Amino acid sequence: MLYLGKGGMESTAINLARGLDRARFRPVIIALDEAGEHEEELREAGIEYHVLGGRRLRDPRFHWRLFQLLRRLRPDVVHTHHFATLLHTVTAARLARVPRLVHTEHSWQYLEHRSDYRRALRWMSRLSDVFVVVGSAMAPYYRDHVRVAAGRLRVIANGIDVDVYRPVTNVAAARRTRGLPTGVTVGTAGRLFPEKDYGILVRAVAGLIPSHPDLHLIMIGDGPERPALEALAVQLGVADHVRFLGWRSDVADLLPLLDVFVLSSLREGLPLAVLEAMACGVPVVTTPVGDLPEVIVEGRAGFFFPIGNPDALAAVLRRLVAAGAERHAIGRAGRQRVAERYSLREMVNAYTRAYDG
Repeated sequence: MLYLGKGGMESTAINLARGLDRARFRPVIIALDEAGEHEEELREAGIEYHVLGGRRLRDPRFHWRLFQLLRRLRPDVVHTHHFATLLHTVTAARLARVPRLVHTEHSWQYLEHRSDYRRALRWMSRLSDVFVVVGSAMAPYYRDHVRVAAGRLRVIANGIDVDVYRPVTNVAAARRTRGLPTGVTVGTAGRLFPEKDYGILVRAVAGLIPSHPDLHLIMIGDGPERPALEALAVQLGVADHVRFLGWRSDVADLLPLLDVFVLSSLREGLPLAVLEAMACGVPVVTTPVGDLPEVIVEGRAGFFFPIGNPDALAAVLRRLVAAGAERHAIGRAGRQRVAERYSLREMVNAYTRAYDG
């Protein structure tokens, strides 16, 4: 149960539903607001879904609709994602006598300045049978500041399908087919929001273009920061080298066409985009946020740079742009690490145990 917008949380929930053993589970997605472009994806996957069309915490009619739906579905487990979804679900789930409630948090930074949220989440965690965080770096905050009981708190890392996200054999031909530039391509994927700090990525790439005129930046995703980022590219004189692709349904086909993937975020939990890029054999350069220091072995499966430092990012990119053999070696090591520790199967198995008790 979640809000079906665009992002890693939504992808995690849908991939989990896809991966569950259909001999044991009948997955159902409930979208509290709208399903958006996910409707076709859910239909193609054969996943039952329901759209409530909007939530209102203080409107008894919303809780009644959700209660009636849960009574009709009679689920053994309700699984919610993120604070707001749990807040809008817990009343109906308990009234409907759902036997087991599992909740997942994908970040913690939004709670730092909201003591009211922390108090509400502490209370709701007592109504949850299992309280999941997606990375071990998040667990101490939820244990010590939100005060989730240790017996309920579990770490289940995000996982991705390494059979879907995988390298391609002929990158040049695939780029031509999709109209992407040749040369060395740096890219990223995600919501164009302030916390992603994409401006320093544009600045870092712009600083390298005079010495590497075949360098291009590909930005997959959209959001409120796009006009400012487009204006920045124009201001820096590199608009012809920066391509904004918007939201795409073929991300798994685009990521392996990058030479380097960059995450410049100010904060994250365990971002799927990094795992997906690694699975595609693309070397990753990222800020040391969330659980990424546990995912990436510095210098072997990727590189880190300090938050908000475009010069440090440019220095790492300069090294990778000039060293094709090193890029390929890091890409191979990154794919192997994801396949071993962050696969979709590992995540599904862990949630299956959480559902079972």
